[in-house]
Amino acid sequence: MRVLRWPLAAQVLLSSGQLVLAALGTLVLTPQHWGALAIALSVHYVAVGTVAGVTQPVLTWCAGDRDAAEGHRSAGVRLQAVAALPAAVIVAVVAVALHISATALPLSAALVGAASWNALRTVEVACGRFRRAAAGDALHLVVLLVGAGVTVPLDRDAQDARTTVVAWTLATATWGAAALLLAGRRTAARPVGVRAYLDTLGHDVPWMALDGFLVGCTTATVVTVVGWTSGLAAAGAVRTSTTLFAGPLQMALVAVSPLLVARFRRDADLARSGSAPDRRSDSLRVLARVSGLAAAVATAVGALLAVVLPALTAPGAPLHTVHTTSAGAVLPLAVGLWLASTTTAYMRYRRPWRELMLVRLLTLGTSLSVLVLSLVALDLPVAAGIVATAVPWLTFPLAHAVGRWRQVATTLS
Repeated sequence: MRVLRWPLAAQVLLSSGQLVLAALGTLVLTPQHWGALAIALSVHYVAVGTVAGVTQPVLTWCAGDRDAAEGHRSAGVRLQAVAALPAAVIVAVVAVALHISATALPLSAALVGAASWNALRTVEVACGRFRRAAAGDALHLVVLLVGAGVTVPLDRDAQDARTTVVAWTLATATWGAAALLLAGRRTAARPVGVRAYLDTLGHDVPWMALDGFLVGCTTATVVTVVGWTSGLAAAGAVRTSTTLFAGPLQMALVAVSPLLVARFRRDADLARSGSAPDRRSDSLRVLARVSGLAAAVATAVGALLAVVLPALTAPGAPLHTVHTTSAGAVLPLAVGLWLASTTTAYMRYRRPWRELMLVRLLTLGTSLSVLVLSLVALDLPVAAGIVATAVPWLTFPLAHAVGRWRQVATTLS
């Protein structure tokens, strides 16, 4: 628990910010306004996950090596911020199309700020400085809470103004967190230039960006498809449920991800150097333990929600006006997406990126096809459609890891 203390604290603070944003949007906006903003935010988070692929290789290849991670910091932050600019334009276009034009500028600013913050945070995590990462997350949370205090007193009928204040609050929070980490102390490591960064880590960037895009697309598309088939209010309910219910689960799971990546890298290095055997049974046993951990955490969170949620949503309770879908529906999807990313990190040392992305595309295509079939053709309830959407994510990546396992490759492609 001492090892997990700061990683878990950082993730709790980060996820708490998303919880506050979802609760704020749900409580101060009408279901229609929150549904429109939720779809725009879904595009925002897909974009953040996609451009995060620029610095994600730092975590994969430099985890635990503080000098190497710090040396890649400057070039990674610059490249990731530049990559966010066209995505910011897309978010602005989506906001205008959803008739919340006043949020176009703050959501675009929030995206560039989030990309910069994510890059800086990735370096801090790769360096093992979880306390500093947690400081940025805490500032992000505090700004969102202040924004909530500003928004609530506004006239209930001024929905456009409330929506705009929520968007500007997000922009301020992301840039504040980025500024805090940017002002932090650095090691004496020699900075790597942009060209050197691309030469050493650039071969992983397109694949990790695609991986982030595909994983992010799942949640965003679920929200969008629900909005298309069931209306904006239903889309907002799904977005709220994904944050409020799956958020605590993701806090616990994502907190251990850097430690797992470091473990996979260490095992691969030992196997490649011949210092330790790379046996199929031992290797897959590690992956089985990871899957068991995710299942145990999901069960615990589900049991907790089953007890706490009825009290929070009862008439007169703090969340009685919050529109949500079933808590049990979004938990399997959260577990499946996390397991898919973890399995990809595990198989990265054993199979080329092209094969891993083919599995990801097959999983995503099957998942979304099942969702559309469930909601449109079969006319199933939204909760049932979301559960069906999770099945490919829970099964395909693990089946690929078992069926296509091989010893650690000498070189990666």
